[in-house]
Formats: sequence, C-alpha cells, structure tokens
Amino acid sequence: MDGSGHAHWFMEPHIKSRAHFWYTQELHAPTFGYMGDWQESLTERQPDEAGPAAG
Repeated sequence: MDGSGHAHWFMEPHIKSRAHFWYTQELHAPTFGYMGDWQESLTERQPDEAGPAAG
C-alpha cells in the first residue's frame, strides 16, 4: 500500500528484446477492509526452519 492508501499487485515483468528497460503490469489490489496504518500491520517473518537450500 502506498502513501496515498492505494494497494497494488505487480505482475511478472515484461522484458522487451533489444531494449534496455522493462515494465510490470500494475493491478489494483483489494484492501480487505483494512482501515489502519499499513506500517502497524506488518509482522516479522520467522526464518525458514529448513535453512538455506544446499547447493
């Protein structure tokens, strides 16, 4: 959610061949009725218990 209160989902980028730029399609995301400050809704992710993939 941006500072103006609009939420967006960004799709996989489109890369044009022989060009030096890319762009993504922006879709309006639902608000799910949330009315608070988005920063107060954040929760910390727990580290993956399996650890990094062996390579």
